[in-house]
Amino acid sequence: MIGLAASFAVLGAASNAMGTAFQRKAASAVAQGGGLRLLLDLARHPVWLAGICGVLASAMFQALALVNGPMALVQPLFIMELPFALLIAGSLMRRRLPGAGWWAVAGVVCGLVLVLVSASPSGSKDQAPMVRWVPALILCLGAMATAVALARTRRSPLFR
Repeated sequence: MIGLAASFAVLGAASNAMGTAFQRKAASAVAQGGGLRLLLDLARHPVWLAGICGVLASAMFQALALVNGPMALVQPLFIMELPFALLIAGSLMRRRLPGAGWWAVAGVVCGLVLVLVSASPSGSKDQAPMVRWVPALILCLGAMATAVALARTRRSPLFR
């Protein structure tokens, strides 16, 4: 069941990435503006409708993944949407992903593999003990505080 859940989660990530890329392609072809007029213009584009179908398929795949496996496995795999979106949108919009982009995709994939191998989610426990939550919360709060401090307006735009 874990393999089935992982497969559905990856399919969900790929479907969502496809939907996002197709919607972005359609949005780039309509006039500027917003509101109901924008939605009506987009609804006339088959590419945008294909994007909506991709998002709907993504919801279905994620639901199937959660039925067959633990959220601790399914949700991290859904992060694969970003690399898929970069690859799909690049080919759809005829833009080449630069070398730094490929390194970023490899970093996301390797980081995800590292997290999943380290966590080894199996779905056998409903809750993690507080002893495991406290260090994770401290590290997350520290990372957030560091990010906020680096994003201050007096810093260079690179850090923001």
